[in-house]
Amino acid sequence: MALAIQALTRAAEITESSRMPELMVLSSEALAHVYQVSGDFAKERAERAKSCEILQDQLKSRDNDGETWRQEAFFNTLIQASLADITMGGFDETKTAEARDIAQRLSKVDDVELCGIVDTLGTWVTESHTEGEDVSFVSDCVESCDSAVGSNHILTSQASLMYGIALQQTGKREAAFDFLKKSVDATTSFSTLEVAGVRIETLQRLVDMAMQTKEMEAAKDYASTALKCAESVNNNGMIASCVHTLAKVSIAQGDFVVGEGLLRTSMGRLQVPKGTCPLVWDLSVLQDATWTYGDLLDKLIFNNQSRKAEGDMARAKLATIEKEHPLCAGGVRRLREAGLGQWHRRYLAPKVPVLLQEMP
Repeated sequence: MALAIQALTRAAEITESSRMPELMVLSSEALAHVYQVSGDFAKERAERAKSCEILQDQLKSRDNDGETWRQEAFFNTLIQASLADITMGGFDETKTAEARDIAQRLSKVDDVELCGIVDTLGTWVTESHTEGEDVSFVSDCVESCDSAVGSNHILTSQASLMYGIALQQTGKREAAFDFLKKSVDATTSFSTLEVAGVRIETLQRLVDMAMQTKEMEAAKDYASTALKCAESVNNNGMIASCVHTLAKVSIAQGDFVVGEGLLRTSMGRLQVPKGTCPLVWDLSVLQDATWTYGDLLDKLIFNNQSRKAEGDMARAKLATIEKEHPLCAGGVRRLREAGLGQWHRRYLAPKVPVLLQEMP
């Protein structure tokens, strides 16, 4: 990752000196993407802002707001910039307003609804919330997606997930369950990372809710479905996350041997080879699995000997990784503070710059 950042930084310097706007945006967006997946959201935010400024200047200098592709590029950059702002705890609704204008000009209904989701997300994240609070403004977004998006059910799924989270955080458990189920039901096919990611995030929240009410068979079913979904797209981090979820269910059912084995499998999938940088998403899962593993071993005894030392070793290994990659660890903390999981940064607007199409 460090080498990618170094190379792209150099590319950005070269393109800036060339004063070729298209190349400047391409290199800036590529660099922003690498900063995003490595957890350096502050630098990502700066690069997104730079891209927005370049594209805005280009469109202002052309008749009829420029070519369609340029408007589409500006739309995507505005959405990504808005999400970067939200991750850093801020929100500028003028960006989504400008993006919505572009989507309406291009008659892209799905993109108009995406703006609505980002607007709602920004409002939710940047305000404080209380138990029992009225969050019906989030449901408006779900209804809008339901009525407008036609066959693109992923937007309905994302909006329903967002509303389910809002209901969870304000103590409305029964209503939250209904909308999380709606999110799952909205996507029966999960052939892409975007759809699979939203579906898995939703299923894992359903697992947690089922475990809270001791509905262990339901929790196991949700966890197994999530794992099948992850395996269908063959994403290592997703699989590790779902294996960790299954481990939590096994431990809650008292099957500590199976739970420990699953945790070892989850952590084993996410080890960070020397000289490489973890993706921010994967480090988040590794933290979760390690913490669960440590908590389990703290309570286990083998041959009259506590296994706490083994748990401490796993935690120490994680601490070493976090120390070696402080920006990535800081990025995970930032995502956790938002209380929304990873989906809003990883899957809500997943378009990747052309230079990085092969990156995870």
